[in-house]
Amino acid sequence: MLKLEAHDVDSMAPERKKQLEVQDIGKTHASLLAQAMLDAPGPLREMITESITSMTTDDLVSMAKNRTATHVLQRALTCSGQTKLFLRQTVQRFQGHLSELAVDPIASHVVDTLWTATEGLFFIRERFAQELLEYESALKESFSGRAVWRNWMMDLYKRRRLEWISQAKSSANGVNDSESRGVVNYDATNKSGIELAREKYAANKAKRK
Repeated sequence: MLKLEAHDVDSMAPERKKQLEVQDIGKTHASLLAQAMLDAPGPLREMITESITSMTTDDLVSMAKNRTATHVLQRALTCSGQTKLFLRQTVQRFQGHLSELAVDPIASHVVDTLWTATEGLFFIRERFAQELLEYESALKESFSGRAVWRNWMMDLYKRRRLEWISQAKSSANGVNDSESRGVVNYDATNKSGIELAREKYAANKAKRK
């Protein structure tokens, strides 16, 4: 449904640019349709999830970086009632690519959704955290990487591993990355478990100073 293509827009003729603008509008509509299908459990959702699972890992990584298609991937990983089979099969394919995705302004949001997608799959969640830790320097050199580092509570993982494990096992909700990226678009009175855990950690850290 969504084609992943890259174009050198700056070198194109005005007519070609207009054609691409029309195509972009079409891709946006296709993305919104696919997201709506994912919100409908049953055959419609299965059409999208089967398409995703049939992708190569390289195509999946490209999808995560695509400014239109990435929203479909994020919705597929976080929609209510998504099957554990799909989540297990899909999220594991990002192993070995987390550092590349975390520093990408678009794909970094997919890394954030992997927290939600690994609910009940702690062994994968911990494996991902270890991979992020291995690329700490690269992540901290990037705005997107620093946001991922905070959202995955990597300072806690690095310094107090047992406490991170306890939080990671008990968290029933995913990461909301809007605050760390400077965007306020959620109800502060309806915070997720992981958000409350981060606030508690920050408060305790402030007390020790």
